Amino acid sequence: MLTRRDFLTASAATASAALARNLFAAPKDSKTPSADLEKLGDVALREAKKRKASYCDIRIVRLRDQRIGLRLSPERGTGKTLAVPSVSEDSSFGFGVRVIVDGAWGFAASPVVTPAEIARITGEAAVIARANASIQPKPVVLAPVKAYRDRWQTPHDKDPFAIPMAEKLDLLRSAAEDVKKNPRVFGGAAGLSLRSEDKYFASSEGSSIQQLILQIYGNLDATAVDREKRHFAQPQL
Repeated sequence: MLTRRDFLTASAATASAALARNLFAAPKDSKTPSADLEKLGDVALREAKKRKASYCDIRIVRLRDQRIGLRLSPERGTGKTLAVPSVSEDSSFGFGVRVIVDGAWGFAASPVVTPAEIARITGEAAVIARANASIQPKPVVLAPVKAYRDRWQTPHDKDPFAIPMAEKLDLLRSAAEDVKKNPRVFGGAAGLSLRSEDKYFASSEGSSIQQLILQIYGNLDATAVDREKRHFAQPQL
């Protein structure tokens, strides 16, 4: 039975995912960060200034991971080949704020990305910095850096997360079947690991940077048996 708490948790997760998707959306050829992200970054920078911080930066991050696998192995006594797929996904979305107040660092973070929460968390970071300043042997001094306003993404033709799951599983099945073409191979498997990192960074020194980093890893493995010598090998690619 779905409880009210389960329903609210699921609704909040859905709303958070939609917010993250909209925040990081931008034309593929855009060279500047999302205006909505910059507005959220400004909330932290303004609040830090009110709290007498000499430095502030904020990072808003969405991480997505998808792991897909397909294993082909014989079914005992039937001569048939079983195809066993596996799929798992997880994601996270939130922000972190760093400030320097009275020469000491303070840090705070939250998974709730709203202007009010960003202002509150920035205030918490300032309080922590002031507490740290009481035991700081000497004030933190940052090296000067240039300010950048830019948007960058891993070069790609398609968003791997937008490709239908059936298409990915078909690709893995084809690869595993190729592995099993060798008559000595009785078990083959293929897998894909996808990772997407949406990141936004803004600092009181004037930087505003949005990035999309995509990573895709593939693997193949086969189990071969020498029945006469009773040896087996399991190479991976």
